[in-house]
Amino acid sequence: IYNLVDAQNFIELSTALTNLDGHFSKKIKFIYSEFYRLYTYLEAEVNFGESFRTDYFFNLFNYLLKDLIYVLNKILIETYFALPLYTGNTIIIIGKPNVGKSSLFNLLLKKERSIVSPIPGTTRDLLSEQLIIFNQKMTIIDTAGLNFFSTDFIELEGIKKAKSALKDAHIVLFLLDASVDFTCSNYDIKNLFPEISTSFRSNTRFFYIVNKIDLLSNAEKNKLKKNKDVIYISTKTGEGVR
Repeated sequence: IYNLVDAQNFIELSTALTNLDGHFSKKIKFIYSEFYRLYTYLEAEVNFGESFRTDYFFNLFNYLLKDLIYVLNKILIETYFALPLYTGNTIIIIGKPNVGKSSLFNLLLKKERSIVSPIPGTTRDLLSEQLIIFNQKMTIIDTAGLNFFSTDFIELEGIKKAKSALKDAHIVLFLLDASVDFTCSNYDIKNLFPEISTSFRSNTRFFYIVNKIDLLSNAEKNKLKKNKDVIYISTKTGEGVR
């Protein structure tokens, strides 16, 4: 009932109604009955021994066991894919200071949630908000700029938090500055930031985004956009975002 009241999109509402109708409890009851059947067969085998031990018994027992394992695995898979409906996926924006992380954060949220300033290192802490993308609940996080050479204690604490948050991220938006990095041909985050190369989940998805393309000439833009594995945007004009 709580999931029904708390539903924020059609998929969550549909799932809550299905569970409220007993869809999941019926599966649990079936598993319980199958376990009980297996238990009775095992008890009969123990009590009656050789007289009960036939090919029919073994075939039936193996069939029930395989069927039960199949049902359990199916429920586990369904739960794995349904879990993000309630917990949501986590999107984290990372990059060097002053590449436009907070601007992208605000643009995606469609509100001024994070302070935007030309001064590098404005964001010192983690900022998070929830949003719905294609009927999926998402938590998006803005982080401190990755300046591992900083001597500022507060900035380093912000970077430490960003590094820790990466461990739970499902999607990483790695932001670069077109006016600085537009000649870069290798956008592999693990090479550019070896300090965080071990901070990711094995199934984390990466999106490489080059911001501030409004500062480039048309010739530079055309040269840059030859790399089809990168997303090119301008948080100032909205190009590539809206």
